[in-house]
Amino acid sequence: MNAAALMRRGAESFGRGDYGVALDCFGQVLQGNPHDAYALSNRAAVLSQLGCFDEALQDLGQVPAGAPCYLDAQCNRAYVLHRLRRATEALACADGVLAVRPGDFAALSNRAYILLDLGRREAAAQCLAQAVVQRPGHAESLFLLGRTLVELEHSKEALPPLQRALALQPDHAGALNAHGFALIQLHQPEQALHSLDRLLQLQPGMVEAQINRGVALLALERCAEALEVFDRVLTLAPRNVAAHENRGVSLERLNRRVEALAALNAALELDPQCASSRHNRSVIHLALGRLEEGFLDMESRWEGSSLKAQRPSFAAPLWLGDAPLEGRRILLHSEQGFGDSLQFVRYAPMVAALGAEVILFAPLHLRRLFSSLKGSIALPVDGEPLPPFDFHCPLMSLPLAFRTRLESIPAPVPYLGADATLAERWNRALGPRDRPRIGLLWAGRQYPPINTKRDMPLHSLLALLELPVHWICLQKEVPAADLPLLQSLPVLQRHGEMLGDFADTAALIENLDLVIAVDSAVAHLAGALGKPVWIMNRHAACWRWLERRSDSPWYPSARLFRQPALGQWDAVAAEVAQALRGFIATQAARESVAA
Repeated sequence: MNAAALMRRGAESFGRGDYGVALDCFGQVLQGNPHDAYALSNRAAVLSQLGCFDEALQDLGQVPAGAPCYLDAQCNRAYVLHRLRRATEALACADGVLAVRPGDFAALSNRAYILLDLGRREAAAQCLAQAVVQRPGHAESLFLLGRTLVELEHSKEALPPLQRALALQPDHAGALNAHGFALIQLHQPEQALHSLDRLLQLQPGMVEAQINRGVALLALERCAEALEVFDRVLTLAPRNVAAHENRGVSLERLNRRVEALAALNAALELDPQCASSRHNRSVIHLALGRLEEGFLDMESRWEGSSLKAQRPSFAAPLWLGDAPLEGRRILLHSEQGFGDSLQFVRYAPMVAALGAEVILFAPLHLRRLFSSLKGSIALPVDGEPLPPFDFHCPLMSLPLAFRTRLESIPAPVPYLGADATLAERWNRALGPRDRPRIGLLWAGRQYPPINTKRDMPLHSLLALLELPVHWICLQKEVPAADLPLLQSLPVLQRHGEMLGDFADTAALIENLDLVIAVDSAVAHLAGALGKPVWIMNRHAACWRWLERRSDSPWYPSARLFRQPALGQWDAVAAEVAQALRGFIATQAARESVAA
């Protein structure tokens, strides 16, 4: 058989996966002509498929630069070098091919795999995006692009390539899993379950898919089902950190915090550096009243995916109470939600009392209100450069800096005040005070998934609204689902459109006898103003309200009402209504005595 026939037979055998025959054919060609570039390149391709990477590399090194198949050989050389863990050489090889053939699919694919192994996901995603342009029907590249975008937390951009991959290969396990995870990240857990359930029909023992399914159930507040999922995973993989961690989260949501703490400790024994486990443990410590342990663990928040990009980067060192501040300048800065800033800004005057010059950088909506803080505290103006400072500290790190314990929580209310002129203006706008004025807020800022847990439906409060008081709606943002009912309730005075910032809200609250609100920035504001505030809480309430307490050491004027079980807002509303009848009677008795 002549060389041409041997080359054809070898190529056909290679295409069928008959690697032994292919290897023999190309070997016979090379016996007659040891320098045949095509035979060397093709034999190397067979050897690489057989895992004989050193032998393949030897053949590829003999393909001359001028040969027509040289660039194809270089593509294969990049793959072989990558498999030999010689990533830098492999990348240079792939780049050399792309310099001559910019759209070469094989080189783009190889380069993407190399970049992923090097941890350069952004560059890999760009490479894969170019690859799928060259071959729009290549399911594996579409999947890899989608998965990489998910890992980069670009889940919205990940959906189209993952959906295209699944259209081509509906049972692609990796694409189903990545698609489910992306939907969880996009707060679409119900849709995520469809992909994950399909995957688990195909591969019931796939641990990663089971964990993602449990996370989707948690997002749907189906916490008992989620707990069962993580328990099953741990029978298959007892050392799986994510399963231990999410089991802890499930138990915490079920208000079984002591068990949750044990689960998170188990996760941290397996991986002491796991920031998300440490952060989840922090909220359980705090809810159990173990503030020193909790605030220490909470410093891990900056390592988690949700806050890592927001971690402040300053030349000045972080102050956590371990350096004297007398005569020094420190920057205190807000983080996370408005409620967190309102709760922890109480520490700013304490920092000033240590002899520090305090600069407080806060969101615009809080700045006017924070000007009422006592002590020498400067509030910089937007657009102006910050003056140099010696230290910085996020507001939520101040409890740790002051080594706060349950019995030492600073709660001198009010620590914020309303502007007297604004308050008088609101007093006139609210009309005659012939009944108690009660502020009502049943939903916080509308951003998932927080609002889905803490908000209650307006219709749960209808019986409450029948009581003889002046109802003042404190909603600046009204959930779309509640708008039709709200418009049919003239008993609720709406002033949200007139509330520009928290200074306006504080001035309005100053004229109220009581605020009734879900866990929200408005509840924190009322507490910081020393105004009586009743907080309607979900079953597994936020850590700051502690366990099984109806009062709050953070806010002496607060009273807490909790769901007896998950989702039971009607029971909360009934308890509040009963308490409000007593409040109205007490107010009437006081007015009668005063008269």
